[in-house]
Amino acid sequence: MADPTTDLERNAASLDRLRALVGRLSAADLDRSLGADWTVKTALGHLTYWDQRQRGALALHLESGQPFGTEVTPALEDSDEVTNVAITALANAGDGELMCAAVIEAAEGINALLEGADRAVLSVILGSPRAEIVRRWEHREEHVAQIEGGLGG
Repeated sequence: MADPTTDLERNAASLDRLRALVGRLSAADLDRSLGADWTVKTALGHLTYWDQRQRGALALHLESGQPFGTEVTPALEDSDEVTNVAITALANAGDGELMCAAVIEAAEGINALLEGADRAVLSVILGSPRAEIVRRWEHREEHVAQIEGGLGG
């Protein structure tokens, strides 16, 4: 079984990096284009949704008491492309300041749930095709780098 310790540590480090980034964003930065139809605000909304979604999916699974791999969420929720289309419209319409607060709240929430979860359960998840539920740091780091690149730093 995979040991989740490193991933939990990297989740905490990526949350610190996200906090630092959000703390230095101006209102103008939030509307800066990252290419295609994405802005900094869109990327923050995207991260907010995905941390919240993974938190909800993991919470449902943990509450179910079923072995990991048992389907506990509807299949439609597994469509990343459909989800991303909805997120883009939602995030572009939202208030930038609220988006900054929401992205931190979402990251803190999934990190806390992961930290409190049974390590054996997390190890099983890490060995499955859904390891991204535990490895939130990978997704955060991707979009923090995207935003920093779009801001020129």
